[in-house]
Amino acid sequence: VPTPTPTPSPTPTATPAVYPFILQEGSPRYLPAANLDPQLTCDWLGVAGVVVDPQNNPVPGRMAVIVLGQMPNGEFFQGVGVVGTANLNNVGGLSSGFMVQISSQPFDSVNAFTAQLYDLDTGSPLSPPVPFDTFASCDKNAVFLVFQKQP
Repeated sequence: VPTPTPTPSPTPTATPAVYPFILQEGSPRYLPAANLDPQLTCDWLGVAGVVVDPQNNPVPGRMAVIVLGQMPNGEFFQGVGVVGTANLNNVGGLSSGFMVQISSQPFDSVNAFTAQLYDLDTGSPLSPPVPFDTFASCDKNAVFLVFQKQP
C-alpha cells in the first residue's frame, strides 16, 4: 500500500480588511467650528462629520465615531460621537451628523488622532481608522469628516 504524500498547505496571507464605509475624497476638511454651530468659538477643537451613501444622502443608523489620540500633555484621549446626534446645519449633516470635542483650546498635532466608524449593535468597525491633524487656529479648529458607504 503506497503511503499518501502530504500536500503542503497554503501559507496564510494577511488580507486587507474590507470596510463598508471609507473616507470620502476631499475629507478631512478643516474649518472654523462656528461653521458647524454658531455657538462654537475658538474655545473648541474637535471632529464633526456625516455618514452618507454614494449619492451623498445621509445614512442614519446605530453607528458611532470613536476618536482616539494623544493630547499635547501626553494624556490619552478617547471620545465618542453618536451618528445622528449632531445637527450640522451649515454643512449638511441633518440625520447622520456626529461631533466629538477634543479640547477647549485648539492645538497643532500631526496624525496624533484617529477617527473610526463603528456599528453600535455589534461593536464592529465599519471604516478603517482615519488619522487626522489638528491646528492651533480658530479658522481650522473643526476637523470635518465624511464617511461614505462603498457601492
